[in-house]
Amino acid sequence: MSAVRRKTTTTARSRKTTGARKARTTRSPAAPKKSTHEQIAEQAYYIWQSKGCPWGQSLENWLEAERQLKL
Repeated sequence: MSAVRRKTTTTARSRKTTGARKARTTRSPAAPKKSTHEQIAEQAYYIWQSKGCPWGQSLENWLEAERQLKL
């Protein structure tokens, strides 16, 4: 019977530890940060709008956005 108790106690401890680890790793920040790709895309869009929305300059706008964000 004591072997059963030890096994149960060990299992309970490992579950508590696992739960605590999960709680620490799954916390989300208050405001999620945008990925680098999203930042560049948004900046390129603003550059495109500021130029009057011309077509055919998406690469130039993207590169300019990268320069402005210093990436």
